[in-house]
Amino acid sequence: MKTVDSVIESLKEINENVTDGEWWMDSHGEELVSFGSNSDTRTILRPEHLREKAHRDEVTGGLSYWPNDSDASWIVAAQPKNIMMLIDEISRLKQENEQLRSNNTN
Repeated sequence: MKTVDSVIESLKEINENVTDGEWWMDSHGEELVSFGSNSDTRTILRPEHLREKAHRDEVTGGLSYWPNDSDASWIVAAQPKNIMMLIDEISRLKQENEQLRSNNTN
């Protein structure tokens, strides 16, 4: 079973190589793209019928259809159960913080 700390560490590690910018699904629902800070648009994922041949990713070493295989790893790491675990931990810490502040003002 994963812990909050292991999820955070995985996300930090993977984040070093993910495609930068605001991620967005195109208006046709076909491509996942990124709009970079300098107005660059990069494709993160294309549907199967638009993909080139698989290639060996330089960072992960995996055989991939993704232009950047780290993007796929990011999506896997950011799966709903991991995000909910992080949300629950944030909520717990906020509640603990409020309790500590309340105790210090009394």
